[in-house]
Amino acid sequence: MLKVAKVALSVLLLSASIPSLMANAQENGNPNNYDQYIKEAIEQEVLLDAGSPSTAKGMSSLTDKEFNKTLDNITQSPNVSQTTKQNIEKLENAEVILLDFDSDGELINATSSEKGDIRSNFESKEITATESTYGTEPHVRISTQSYLGNQGNTVGKETGAFHRLQTPASNANKIYNGVVADSIVLPTYNIKDALTYEEAAYLYTGVDDVAEVGFKGVNNPKFSIDGWYPMFHAKKYHTVESGDTNGNTQPNKDKYYYDTSKKFNGGDKINGYKVYYYSTDKTLTIREQINYQNIYVIRFDGLGSTGRSVKRLTAIGMGSASSTTTPFHFGFTTPAIWNNMKFLINNSSSSVYPSSVPGLSNDVWTHGGKIDYTKSGQSEKYIFSVK
Repeated sequence: MLKVAKVALSVLLLSASIPSLMANAQENGNPNNYDQYIKEAIEQEVLLDAGSPSTAKGMSSLTDKEFNKTLDNITQSPNVSQTTKQNIEKLENAEVILLDFDSDGELINATSSEKGDIRSNFESKEITATESTYGTEPHVRISTQSYLGNQGNTVGKETGAFHRLQTPASNANKIYNGVVADSIVLPTYNIKDALTYEEAAYLYTGVDDVAEVGFKGVNNPKFSIDGWYPMFHAKKYHTVESGDTNGNTQPNKDKYYYDTSKKFNGGDKINGYKVYYYSTDKTLTIREQINYQNIYVIRFDGLGSTGRSVKRLTAIGMGSASSTTTPFHFGFTTPAIWNNMKFLINNSSSSVYPSSVPGLSNDVWTHGGKIDYTKSGQSEKYIFSVK
């Protein structure tokens, strides 16, 4: 019998349907309600199964007893895949990590359901605003080609090479609230030497221009170990337009934070990648799931959750290029891969492929290099290379 009580359940849950799921755990009087986030993750996993019953919708807002009863019925159903059942078992034992950012983009709290205070695990790198987001651009219809050329509005072209897919802003009729992929494969990349040129590679999901979560190739200053680490970025309150600093004499400074306790290598596969928020959260709260083992909950003080767009990027950021066509110095020697990636819609009640998103924008800038893009079925592969 599958139970969510691997981490002791401690509070009554207040909601009863997906639109109000929990209106943010910290606003229900328990800022470290780890179990609620595990329940949400399990519900998300069930809803993505083609054989999920109607009882799955809103199950995370049930009382503990009713949740476990509903979950038992679901996992005993022959219509739910064995893979989903196995993923649920993993999620029941997942570590939940809560991260709180203030209005200046500073990480002020990091706590783990297993280890307590883990703020010391998180290193940061200060960057200028021009390096951080690759912008938000007008909507351009998506196209597929063997080699991606410069296209779209190319906002952010001053700061690197990238392929960005971005949904329209959410509205009353359609909410875009996340990205899900069966897996992502991290590329092999010369992280240490690239950093000497102020360059770094990224695979991440962003919410508007205010929040970014995913993976970054970094040199861990704690242990001097090159690798891919979970990355988190909260922007300060300003608007980046066309990659500039809005006329500021001194560029705005933002920080990337990454979890030094979770190192991955080029070629590693991250299963069950999922990033999502709920439009009903009073405070923007992004959940990131990796390998069905870790659930990061990132809360952004002062930011709301309505009217947001979602973007997915594969990129090489460049901090000191002399022009927008100066090539980067190191590319990927094995591909970055997004397997069966979709956008989550309507508070994760369903998902759609990028090609089915009306007004989806497709923006590419090669920055003097070359982006070899291959799509096989729903698997997307990227090789960034120097010409």
